[in-house]
Amino acid sequence: MMFVVSAVQLLAAAAAAWLCKQVFAWLYRYYCTQRWLKTTSIPGPPPSNKIIGHVSTVLSDCCPLQLAEWANTYGPIYKLQLLNSACVIVTDPAAAHSVTRWAGSDTYLAKTRELYKALEIGTVPQMPNILTSADNAYWKAVRQATAPCFSISNLKQVFPWVLQLCDKAVAHVNSSSSAAAGGKLAAAAAAAASIDVEDLSKRFTADVIGHMLFAEDLK
Repeated sequence: MMFVVSAVQLLAAAAAAWLCKQVFAWLYRYYCTQRWLKTTSIPGPPPSNKIIGHVSTVLSDCCPLQLAEWANTYGPIYKLQLLNSACVIVTDPAAAHSVTRWAGSDTYLAKTRELYKALEIGTVPQMPNILTSADNAYWKAVRQATAPCFSISNLKQVFPWVLQLCDKAVAHVNSSSSAAAGGKLAAAAAAAASIDVEDLSKRFTADVIGHMLFAEDLK
């Protein structure tokens, strides 16, 4: 009995030690992030929350609009706080080109494997792919194997399908407008004629991806 109790106590102590280590590591990184955010010359909006930073904004539906507004306010390069990490947003094409092209140069920034690894949860089998793999020999081999799929000649084969989807989208918009035209009140007709462009764009994108990657009509 004493041996069992000792083993349980040992496991509890190990779990407590691991938890304390994680907490202190998180706090230390949070401290370093706050120090960098305060000392760097890169501008940026103040965080909506001191602990989570701009996470709530990034996860919201208006994130693209807010990022564009911040770019107009703070310039093409600005900083954000995401939990205990700092994030630099680069919207300038020339600056983005210098840090994402030509591996081995002084300005090149390699892909963060830890960030992209979370995207592998929904893949079967769960393994690195061209999107989540680090910039290594495996990634280069996968990229070389998939590059022909995105050549102009192969992409042209998808154009007829994309045009069909465009026709379907136009027909959907026209049918919604026609249904609203028969209303008695102009205000009611205008409200009925409104189109959810975001939902329509998501469906259009899903249909294109389904046809290109899976050869399936997602409907």
